[in-house]
Amino acid sequence: MKLRDEMVAGAVGGLAGGMLMTAFMTGASKAGMIDETLPHKVEQYIEEQLDQQAQTGPTQEKMLAQSGHLVYSTLLGAGYGALRATFDWSPLPSGPLCGVYLYGLNLMGVGPALGITRGPWNEQRPTVMRRMMMHAAFGAMTALVSEQVRQRMSEQTEGEPARHHLEHRAGQPVR
Repeated sequence: MKLRDEMVAGAVGGLAGGMLMTAFMTGASKAGMIDETLPHKVEQYIEEQLDQQAQTGPTQEKMLAQSGHLVYSTLLGAGYGALRATFDWSPLPSGPLCGVYLYGLNLMGVGPALGITRGPWNEQRPTVMRRMMMHAAFGAMTALVSEQVRQRMSEQTEGEPARHHLEHRAGQPVR
């Protein structure tokens, strides 16, 4: 596959992984496990750096933060697709490992350096483990979905129309 196609497949996977993390964060927030999500902290950091205060309410701020997180997840997925094209990794374990690597890069490096996060060394062990597992799940979802997209794209570029694929899966012709 072309690098562009690998990146598109990765981007779709990254979006799916970001949606999974959004669901995790929403559930954890409702369960009282987290007070403030990382996307919200990033959104606040950007406002501070731009010396702008949001002219929105809490619901709009939350939507803006989650939208930014999904864009970031999509871009990270595209990066995973580029790496996947270069190294021809298997989705498992490469996806979860990439997710944990991103956790380390963002929450142990970039986040504390910019003052967005406190760093895992200042957090309780259950918090660190939850975040690490969420990022591993993000990576797994990104890798698995991007692999499915890759396979579909490969089938179509090899001359097998999507219609034939649907007929084969359902066991009967598509009308």
